[in-house]
Parts: sequence; structure tokens; C-alpha cells
Amino acid sequence: MKQWHSSDVLMTFESNGIQPIVEYLVSRYYMPSGNLITYRKGIWRQYLLHSVIEGFNRRGADLYKNDRTAREAAARFRIHRAELKTLCAQLQYLPRIEWIDLQHVIEAAGGMTREYERFDTWYTDGAYPLRSDPAVAAALDYAEKEKNVLREEYRESILTPGQEFQEILERVAEQCAIKKEDIVWYFIDDLKRIFEGALLATVQIVARKQAYIYLCDEHGVSTMLFGEDAESYIDAFETGSIPKNSARELRGVCAHKGSGAVRGIARIINSDYLDFSNTQSKMDAMNEGDILIAPTTAPDLMPALRKAAAIVTDVGGMLSHAALTARELNKPCIVGTKVASRVFKDGDMVEVDADKGVVRKV
Repeated sequence: MKQWHSSDVLMTFESNGIQPIVEYLVSRYYMPSGNLITYRKGIWRQYLLHSVIEGFNRRGADLYKNDRTAREAAARFRIHRAELKTLCAQLQYLPRIEWIDLQHVIEAAGGMTREYERFDTWYTDGAYPLRSDPAVAAALDYAEKEKNVLREEYRESILTPGQEFQEILERVAEQCAIKKEDIVWYFIDDLKRIFEGALLATVQIVARKQAYIYLCDEHGVSTMLFGEDAESYIDAFETGSIPKNSARELRGVCAHKGSGAVRGIARIINSDYLDFSNTQSKMDAMNEGDILIAPTTAPDLMPALRKAAAIVTDVGGMLSHAALTARELNKPCIVGTKVASRVFKDGDMVEVDADKGVVRKV
């Protein structure tokens, strides 16, 4: 398989603790060809080829000429969500779940994932420069409001323990004598084979927990590596990803201007879906006026966003959660720095000049 390098791509998302089966849904139904997902040490990172992002920016300018596309996508999202709820309710009364049942659940969850894509930044960033057109502005305004609502609906149906998707996975695990904490490491093809009696060996689970990659090239050909093979690939991929002189200054995109440069103590915080108490303790320790630096933000980081004097993220665009929230709270915000959460350290004194899109250590 072809070795990609960090210079080939742009990181579009980073998370801690999201289940791998959910990440796989995202890669299969959400992210287009030309994407890479890496997992190591509990952290998932998603990347897209620069050429793919450029193509989707151009497409977004066309999709957001008016709000029709976004409204239709939101409607289809909710049709898939209702379908998922109905399927899961019906399966409660069956003594045994078969592969075809689980396949229908996966397709409904995948449909929700696919429609949510229409609201992502690789589309909306392409339309954002055209917002002087009233029709485009109305479309982006709708997307801005609806994206946060859809995100919460997705979280409730797909990520929440005991609800819809998670409930069915747990039932399948019990039915097939698989540990609940292990079935999330089964990907779609693996899930199909368990109904034929083929379970993953312990050594395979261990390798996946160590590291894995999922690469779908620009031609739609997908490959996965696990364990030491994935570690080697990630090492080669990440070589040179942190600029040598980046410890002093980074540049990103101004998502909301400030009234001059702002200084404060850096607080590096990410949403940890595996152990949210870790995230909560970091937010509790954060003081008013600190600078929030995160790979990306989500609604569960709102306490930190409210305390922050300025917001800086590795990824995101003009309609990312960080950008939307910064404008709502009227706080300076820089997105798309690529590596700020890995370059700066908790406790660093930093200066954020959002107007210039610059964050530096002082």
C-alpha cells in the first residue's frame, strides 16, 4: 500500500475514546475517498487529501447557493434516525438478532452519518467567501443552526450507551459470547463473520487496541493495518508533522476577530469520550481568562469555552463548533492551526492575535 505523509493531507478531526466501530462508520459512510484514519494511544485522527478538500470546497460553493440542499439533507437524516429507532424497537421482541437485522441497523446509522456530511466544513468553507449573496448567507445561517442540533441527535442515537445503536451492539455481543468492551473493535466485515461463528482472536483484539489505520485512497480502494504494522505506518506518516520552529508561533484562520492581541495561560483540553471525568477535571481547573487550545471542540466543552479569553483549535472551518461558539460568545478564535494542541503545553503563556490568525508563545 502507498505510504502517505502528513504533508499530503489536512487533519479534519481528532478525538479520544470514540468507539472504533463508530469511527469506522464515519470513514465508510461519511468521509469521501482520499481519507486516512489513524489510531494510537487512545487517539483517533482523521485526515483528507488536500486535493479532495479543494474539490469539496468547490462543490460546497454550488451546494450552498441556497438552503435547499441542507434542508433536504437534514430531512433525510431524520428519516434515517426514525428508521433506526423503529428497527431497534422491533428487534427488542426478537429472541435472536441475525446478520440481516444488524445490517439494516448499520445502514440506518450509516445513512445518518452520510447526511450529516453535508454540514461539514469542507462544504461550508467553500461557500463562506460567497456569503455576501443573500441566498448563500441564508443557507449558511440555516446550516450554522441545524448542524449543532443534528450533532446532538447523532450523539443520542449512535454514541449514547443503552440507546439505539449501542443497545443492539450489546445484544449481539451477549448473543455471540463476546465481551461488550471487545465488540466495538469489530468492524463491519468482522461483524458479518461472527454470525458464521468466526470471532476475532484475542491477539487480534490486542493488536487493534495497540494501533490501527484505515486508508481509503483517492480511487476508493481501502486498506487496514493493525498493531506493529500500523505503528510503523503512523511513524512514517507523522515524520515532520510538527514544524521544527513551531514552538514559538503558529498560524491559522481567523474565525472571529478580537479587539487586539489577548494573552493568557494555555489550557490544552480535548473531549475524552472514554473517560469524560478527565475532561471535566481539566475544565474545572481552568480559570477565567485562560486560552483554550483544543484539537477541536464539541458541546461538552462549553464550560471551557465560556471561561476562555480566546479559542484556538487544530482543525475546523468557519462553521465548525469552535467558530460558531466563538461568534455566539463574542470571543476571538483561530481555527485550522493543525498542531497547536501538540505544540503548546498546558501552562504556557501564549498570545492570540485572532485578527492576524497568529498564536505565539510568550
